[in-house]
Amino acid sequence: MNEGKLSQDLERGHKADLLLKNEILQEAFQKLEEEFTTAWKQTAFDQSVERDRLYNLCQALDSLKSYLASMAQNGRLAENQLNQIRGKK
Repeated sequence: MNEGKLSQDLERGHKADLLLKNEILQEAFQKLEEEFTTAWKQTAFDQSVERDRLYNLCQALDSLKSYLASMAQNGRLAENQLNQIRGKK
């Protein structure tokens, strides 16, 4: 992998890490998850479509968190590779 791509991955990883540490975004994730879960638990027996929709919203929220965490991890890996290329330990 070339230094340009690694530098790009490092920058994107840093931005993802900042997002994951952002208290407003964390609060939004928590609030949405609570709202989706509460609404899901309150669905009636015959509301399977609504239950499925709320379940899918929970899954999408988890996917977003996982994607950001993966990007942050890729940035850390890119930083290590750049340090090796540049002769740093």
